[in-house]
Amino acid sequence: MTVIVFDGSTCAVDSGAASETTVFRVRKFWTRSDQLITGAGDTAHVVAMAEWYLAGAKVEDFPPMVRAMRDAELIVIDSQGVRRYEAAPYAVDHGNTKCAFGGGRDFAYGALAMGATAAEAARIACEFSPVCAEPIHTFVWDNGEVRHVGG
Repeated sequence: MTVIVFDGSTCAVDSGAASETTVFRVRKFWTRSDQLITGAGDTAHVVAMAEWYLAGAKVEDFPPMVRAMRDAELIVIDSQGVRRYEAAPYAVDHGNTKCAFGGGRDFAYGALAMGATAAEAARIACEFSPVCAEPIHTFVWDNGEVRHVGG
C-alpha cells in the first residue's frame, strides 16, 4: 500500500510497502526526463507495470498477472498531468486535477481539501494510515523536466 498525492503541480510519494502486518520502506518511483512513474497496490505488480511502461507500453505486452489480479495501479505524471493504468494497458487521464492514490488516499484527499500541498497531504496520510510510511519523496516539473526535490 502507499500514498501518492498530486496537487496540480507537485507530486509526493511515500516509502511504505505493506506485507501483511509489516510496513517496509522502499523506493517506489522511476523517472525519465519529463516523467515520474510510480504506483500503488501489490508491489510486484506495480514493478511489472513500470517495467512494461518503461519498455514501450505495447498493448500486447501488458503483464497478464496484473490483468487477472486487478490489485495495482501505475501512475505516470508529466508536465501534461496524471495518467493512471489499472488492469489494462489503457490510461485514465486525470489531467492536472488534484488527486491521490493508494491506501492513504482518503487522508490525503481530506488534507488537500483543507489546502495542504502534496507533501503535506502525504505526511498527514503517513501519520494516520497504517499502510503508508515516510520518508516522503517530492517531485516538481521545471521547464518540462521532472526534478526530485525532497525525500
